[in-house]
Amino acid sequence: MVTETIKTLFFMVCALLLTLLLCKARNDRQQEAKQERFQAGMRIDALMRSHDFQNLYPCLDSLHRVYPQDPMFYTLEGMAHDYQGDRTQARKAFAKAIELYDVLISTKHNFDDRINRASVILFKDGKMAYFLALDEVLTHAKTPQEEQEVKMLRKMDYENLLKESFGEPVKAKITEEEYY
Repeated sequence: MVTETIKTLFFMVCALLLTLLLCKARNDRQQEAKQERFQAGMRIDALMRSHDFQNLYPCLDSLHRVYPQDPMFYTLEGMAHDYQGDRTQARKAFAKAIELYDVLISTKHNFDDRINRASVILFKDGKMAYFLALDEVLTHAKTPQEEQEVKMLRKMDYENLLKESFGEPVKAKITEEEYY
């Protein structure tokens, strides 16, 4: 009887150790994936700021294959097309980003995803649609900080954001008093 109990405990400890090792390996891989995505974002930022569109679009195409459900890369693609004056391609990329944000929001209800979705609506459809999207986001705000963030975003200037993303000088930013 004691031998069976010892065997059972031994197998339970082995199973626990195996589970812990598998969890650690999974966490390490998730951390690696986050780092890879961050590095990809930094590369896109550098290409946008240097106006290297010849390399930007192939890089974005590659990222769409690696991260097909990531709306941020479609948003950046739309911004690049918009910056170059190609509103048709920009709207397609923005529409794809909104579609992907809708999927994310329907599954994990993340406030930041709602904010990002509203921002893409600004890029795609203009200020009136953006304000309506922000009104909808505000209904999901759970803290005073989230409410304040939505109010601050009403003052976002897309033209300045676009210029800033491509490394150009912009108008004065919002003052601290305007923020609060």
